[in-house]
Amino acid sequence: MLKLVSFPNHVTRKYENLVVDFVIGGDISLRAAEGKRFKELLQSLTNGYSPPSTRTILRRIVELYLIARPLLAAFFSSLNVTISLTLDGWSNRNLKGFYVVTAHWIDTITAKSKRLLLTIIDVASGRGDGVRIAKALFEHLKGMGLNMLPKLLNVVSDNSSDAIVAVKHMFQLINATVEYEQMRPCNHIRCVDHSMQLAVLKVLVPIKDINAQFRQALVCIRRSKTMRQSYRREADLVGFASKEPPHQDCPTRWNSTHEMGSDAFSKRVPLDHIMNLYNDTIGVDVLSDEQWERIAAVTAFLRPPRQVMESLAADCKTSLDWVSTSITHLIKHYENGETTFKDTDQNLTTASMKAKL
Repeated sequence: MLKLVSFPNHVTRKYENLVVDFVIGGDISLRAAEGKRFKELLQSLTNGYSPPSTRTILRRIVELYLIARPLLAAFFSSLNVTISLTLDGWSNRNLKGFYVVTAHWIDTITAKSKRLLLTIIDVASGRGDGVRIAKALFEHLKGMGLNMLPKLLNVVSDNSSDAIVAVKHMFQLINATVEYEQMRPCNHIRCVDHSMQLAVLKVLVPIKDINAQFRQALVCIRRSKTMRQSYRREADLVGFASKEPPHQDCPTRWNSTHEMGSDAFSKRVPLDHIMNLYNDTIGVDVLSDEQWERIAAVTAFLRPPRQVMESLAADCKTSLDWVSTSITHLIKHYENGETTFKDTDQNLTTASMKAKL
């Protein structure tokens, strides 16, 4: 470990700027910049410089944003194309809510899509979040110049009630300011990915308890060295190439639930053995044949929706025609799946999923 040394102010400022630029340009989390290995790397390369705290990095990012904001306003004012916004709600570990607003437009010279982080809106707790978000975003856009408001073509958001209210109210404020009707049917576009997420979660309801039970078992198996070793021996006896048990899913991400179910069903033999052998420790009964059949049926049914969602990813440059075709295909898939489900288990249904989509 190198000894920390004192540097002249201009050198410290230079290193600090480089760290901030690395965090922003490299899309690195603030926690990573305060990690032990990152600190050791910088100290080794600079002969003793210790990187700033996350609080300092955050303060410097805000300072740079305040400097760049007038430049952003001038840039967007000079654009001769319409822009679209994405409005995405998040919360940090302290459950403090905020909305990330990203601007999207087409470069008329290269004909390529461009995007830029426009602002981050803090969401105070309490009723009326949607209206407050709308007012904050409207004031931000207006502060970039009145010619910015008519350029706004549409806003893409998830299906939360706050986002829906925010977009509607914001365009009402824009209409009143520009003094003509800016509201079009396409001004608000619901995120296809989120709509499909909500639809798929409906079909997972009948196996929710099974997934919770199985998830608990996988957590116990993967955390115990004894159980993992036993599992590896069983997997080796069966002849599996992979000797590791399946990963537990993230309950709010259905594609991970699909992956867990698909992987688990293929590894059913060693899993059943371990869950039976360590039943008292795991605290979960071995899954019955009926429960395994439910997992298999739902997993097989969700394979096409997962393929569609992957094809609709942003890096695939999806067109609106492809979105419409995909939705039509999925509705047909749900209709066929209803018949298949009824043959497997009367409790399984796609009706609510189809209606949600």
